[in-house]
Amino acid sequence: MPAMETYAVSSDISGKRFLAALGAAVGTSAVTGALSYVLLRFLDSSSRSQAIVFIVYTTLVVTLCAFFSPVTKAPIGLRFTSLKHLLASVGLLIATLGVTALSYRLMSPVFGDLFSLVRQIAAFATDAKRLQGQPVAAWIIAIPRGVLLVPLFEEVLFRGLLLAWLRKHLREDLAVISMAALFALEHGSFAVAPYAFLLGITMGYVKLRTGSIFNTFAMHFLNNLFLLAIGLKLFGHS
Repeated sequence: MPAMETYAVSSDISGKRFLAALGAAVGTSAVTGALSYVLLRFLDSSSRSQAIVFIVYTTLVVTLCAFFSPVTKAPIGLRFTSLKHLLASVGLLIATLGVTALSYRLMSPVFGDLFSLVRQIAAFATDAKRLQGQPVAAWIIAIPRGVLLVPLFEEVLFRGLLLAWLRKHLREDLAVISMAALFALEHGSFAVAPYAFLLGITMGYVKLRTGSIFNTFAMHFLNNLFLLAIGLKLFGHS
């Protein structure tokens, strides 16, 4: 990562405003999800479920961004910074994947052999196994949701708003570690947790050094695309 000062990331991110944004996001997404369930009855069950989830995530992103607009400025910072930052971020992602694989190898007595673990992570973190035999429409909705929409939501929430709020109350390193721990817990899987934690730390570092979640979104997108490719390879013909 090119040498630079840490960017300011905590513009107007009080606890009350943060909680209000989260409450509004959850409330509006519940409403749009319920309406979608009623209005999309013409779809098959799998496609309808995927469409509802897509709409819910879209509502979450739009609501959070509306509370902290313009999104190009702090605390979200969704803007292109430089090609050097982008390439360095991709390099850090590759390094993190390597460190993660080594970490799981060292923890094999807990998590088992690496191949079985990769199957477990791909089955949990992607739709490759869940959508086996489902209509094409379900795949058309699920793929962009999994590699684009979900990463965008998680970057806005974790590397954008949560990290900015934590930095108001903790040292920079503790803020990043705390954010990464919550990011790991959010995934709800013991097997995925170390992976998500290490990735959260790396992306938190990138956000602080570049002041933008565009770079962390690119990392997240590539990571999810990589996992999807593995999932399709493992489960596509089973």
